[in-house]
Amino acid sequence: MWLSADGRIGEADLAKLIGISPGTLANKRREGTAPDSFSLGGGRHKITYRLSDAARWLESHRR
Repeated sequence: MWLSADGRIGEADLAKLIGISPGTLANKRREGTAPDSFSLGGGRHKITYRLSDAARWLESHRR
């Protein structure tokens, strides 16, 4: 699992952490219903998410 120095994680890694497929997370991102993301050029992790944003997003979807 990749984690940046400033607390960002790649899309596939976040999807695995929260138990959904990377495709589902990508669809949510395109629909505007995923956590805020960063789009980076090049490298293995072109779409990244801050773990703190992902945690807030998960908390807001708790049942």
